[in-house]
Amino acid sequence: MTLLTTQDLEIGYGRRPVVRAGELTVAPGCGIRVTGDNGSGKSTLLATLAGALAPVRGRCLRLAPWAWVPQVGGLAPDLPTTLGELVDLAGGATHDALAQVGLGDRQRQPWSRSSGGERQRALLARALASRPRLLLLDEPDSHLDPATRQLLAACLEAHRAGGGTWIAVLHGALSVPETAVWRCHQGQVHHEPG
Repeated sequence: MTLLTTQDLEIGYGRRPVVRAGELTVAPGCGIRVTGDNGSGKSTLLATLAGALAPVRGRCLRLAPWAWVPQVGGLAPDLPTTLGELVDLAGGATHDALAQVGLGDRQRQPWSRSSGGERQRALLARALASRPRLLLLDEPDSHLDPATRQLLAACLEAHRAGGGTWIAVLHGALSVPETAVWRCHQGQVHHEPG
């Protein structure tokens, strides 16, 4: 079974390609780390795979339930919502998802009074609440301290061990097993075994 596949994919903004991804295929049970220098197209690739950005050329087919965790810095710091209400938007088990990321007792905490790390974990909980087969994560480890990085690693490994797949741009060193690396370099996505 395939969870995601791309065909002749070129990504970027407007008509100018930034990265040529070509043909990518993602199966269940994978952990894929996306790496590359700043400005190499990592976040652009994730946004395109998530459907938030249209391809310049080619197509991306998501063939299973999926969820996207964007960079927390792209969201307004004064959203008029609580962490629980944000997770509720996914339509899943809100309390369980918040508990999984260590926020089980903060369901009523306002987004505006939450730290960057709490916001990041709430976005992960929102994604997990929908029980996706495929998780697309753009720097989910930003704003996290060492203890919550370990919690994130455990969540990703549990997702993969359960037959799910994650594809993540990781901000720093995160101790989580990966099955492959997609390296964005000189306008191309290079697939390397993990």
